[in-house]
Order: sequence, then C-alpha cells, then structure tokens
Amino acid sequence: MKSETTANLPSELLRSIAIQSVSTLPERRQDMAQAREHLVDVFKTMGFRTSILEAKEHDAVYAERIEKPSLPTVLVYGHYDVQPGDPEDEWRSPPFEATVRDGKLFARGAADNKGQHFVHITAVKRILEEAKSLPVNMKFLIEGEEEIGSPSVQDMAKRYASDLLKCDYLIVSDGEAYAEDQPSIDTSLRGLLYVELKLQTADHDLHSGIFGGIAINPAIELARIVSLLKDMNGKIVIPGFYDRVERVSPKAL
Repeated sequence: MKSETTANLPSELLRSIAIQSVSTLPERRQDMAQAREHLVDVFKTMGFRTSILEAKEHDAVYAERIEKPSLPTVLVYGHYDVQPGDPEDEWRSPPFEATVRDGKLFARGAADNKGQHFVHITAVKRILEEAKSLPVNMKFLIEGEEEIGSPSVQDMAKRYASDLLKCDYLIVSDGEAYAEDQPSIDTSLRGLLYVELKLQTADHDLHSGIFGGIAINPAIELARIVSLLKDMNGKIVIPGFYDRVERVSPKAL
C-alpha cells in the first residue's frame, strides 16, 4: 500500500478527526466539548443557525438553515463521538491522524461517523459556494452519545419533534457502502432487542462421565430454546412479536 496526501480532503474533516472525541472515556470530556465547538464553527461559516441540545452525558450539536418555510426540510443525523484508538500498536498510522492509503482514508472516526456526516456537510457547503442558496431547508443533528448507546436521542426526538427536528426527510448519516464499485442507499436501519437468559438444571456440578446423557445439559437446552425462536424461513415465532410492526406502504418502496 502506498501513502498518499490528504491535501484534497476538507480541512474541517481533518480537524474533526484530530480531536479525540471518545465518549466512553471521562478524561476526554474536554475533547468532546472541543468537537462540538468545531462543528458549531463549521456550521456558522455556512450561514447555519446553531444551538447545543442538552444531553445526559455529552450534548448534541443542532444546526439549521431555513431558506423558505414553503420548501421541504431535510434533517441529517450523525454523531461526533468515536471509539478509543486502542489497541494503538495495531494501527499502521496514528488513529487520530488522517492517513490516505490506496485512495482510502484511515483514522478513528473516518468511517464511523465523522467521515459520513462531513460528506453531507461538505456537499451542502459546495452547493452554497456555487448557488448561494439551497433548494431545500437543511437541518443537522450531530450527537455525542452514539458510542454509549444514544441514551438521550429518544428524549430529544420527543422534546423537539414539533419544532427543531420537524422535517420532511430524514437522512441517517451513519451507514456504509457494501461494495466498492456498487453505489448503495440504506433505506432503513434495524434496531436491537437483547435479553440475558440463564438456565440452571442442577444445584451442583455433575460428572459428565457418570451423569452425561441422563441429566439435562443446560448448554444443549439453551441451544434448543434459541433454535425454536425462528422457523426454517427465518420468521420469528414468538407469539405477538409482529403485532405492532407497521407494514411498509407501497409509496415507500
């Protein structure tokens, strides 16, 4: 692999990557604040109105540019927090120093999620430089808690649904391409439902040579239970699981 220059990359992206905005580490709270300030500065230079939305751990950055109330509004979601750079000795280049090799950008946050939302920010900036205005109203919500489970997003969505976050289109700027030469558009993201299941079949350890095949093996029983959650076609067979699932309208297809 050959090293290449980052000169053609937006300076705002390179600056963002250099900030170690690791939301899981208390010692990086100042870096988190610095990352927010950087985003605010970027949006202000583009003529956006900005504000900081209070969150449980790390506040979110909100920015909007309303061209005309009659125009449709696009809301872009992203997050400025990243995972730690550990283990750093497995990196070929410093994790918080943007490096280009074979046309690809390597750095912590380059693919999750600073690179993605700066694609949208930079696109809007270029349009404004050429046309001086946008064909739509633009809003951005860049949160700082995605890597710790987004504990504040649901409350924000409810609190600001009728004003700040009201929109006609929502773009989740946190996806990735599935093939290098095949453009793709993510139309939805799946949520996560997890449970912890514990099974005890005896009150003490049993010798497998003596009791094996006679006593119930908890590992096998757990495997059997898990195998019963779906049928051969992948459909979940838990009673009532699909009761509240909305059908996709033909308009959305």
